[in-house]
Amino acid sequence: MSIKLSSSLWSLLFFSMTVDAEAIMLMNQTYNKPWHTKLSYFISLSQEKRDVDISRLSENSAFERELFKADYDATLLSFTVGGNVFDQTSVHLDVTASRFELVGDIYAPQAQSVQYQRNKTLIEIFAERDLKQGYTVGFDAYYGGDFYKNQGDDNRYYDQEYGGGLMLSKKFRFDDSHLRFDYIFSHRQIKVDSLEEGNIGNSFHNIIAGYSYQWNFDWYTDMTGRLSYYPNYDLNRYWDARYITSLATELGYRMWGNNIMSLRAERMWFGGHSNSNIFTLKLEHQFGTKKSKRRQRRYKMPNLLIK
Repeated sequence: MSIKLSSSLWSLLFFSMTVDAEAIMLMNQTYNKPWHTKLSYFISLSQEKRDVDISRLSENSAFERELFKADYDATLLSFTVGGNVFDQTSVHLDVTASRFELVGDIYAPQAQSVQYQRNKTLIEIFAERDLKQGYTVGFDAYYGGDFYKNQGDDNRYYDQEYGGGLMLSKKFRFDDSHLRFDYIFSHRQIKVDSLEEGNIGNSFHNIIAGYSYQWNFDWYTDMTGRLSYYPNYDLNRYWDARYITSLATELGYRMWGNNIMSLRAERMWFGGHSNSNIFTLKLEHQFGTKKSKRRQRRYKMPNLLIK
């Protein structure tokens, strides 16, 4: 009896060691895959509309504030490549080309019409590392620029934009949803070609709360709130305020596995005198069959339409 029991124990131990060895080999094969086999590819097309109602402190003592009202239409084409190329670390590279048109009026106090088009490109790299228990840290850096002509001026100008940020995130997972809190420290720099003193730079802090729910039949809903704090801001610039807040809702549908169509509505407040409504329709296609938890950057400030 003891001989049979001993034989059974040895068989069980051998089987357990074999299973563990196979699991370790499988993990090693996964980690030892060439980095390019871990990449996912995305291409997206977005149509964005904004109505802008903002103001700034006037430099003319005859009246207090200048008001700017405008409609803004933009088309964006984006290509993204990335994935978990390192252990517990994801890296993504994004290239975006956009064309936008703005039509509006500045009241200071007489109405002055504003209308122009711009073509813009932006390249960005984002890296994020998993710290376990729902915590992640990340950073990103971006550079872009846009060509344009001013009204009544035949010269062609090129404005540059660059910056980056550091992020700490905590995610709480539930059965069909998750709740996320982010803190981001950001810096953004603008070089305005048409102005002699055209360097505009600012560092700011962001707190973001986001809730995502996965419905049946491949529908999902995202709700996001953001508070941005600017220690240094200029009351004489349209887009500047000590606090900028926003609330957004996104409804998306996954089609045929690799395609997502989404509609996003967002309202932003620039201090107590300015606001903007933003509506975005987006179609995204993922190449291949890889699943990805790619984080979409939602922390950029709006384009400085009036420099």
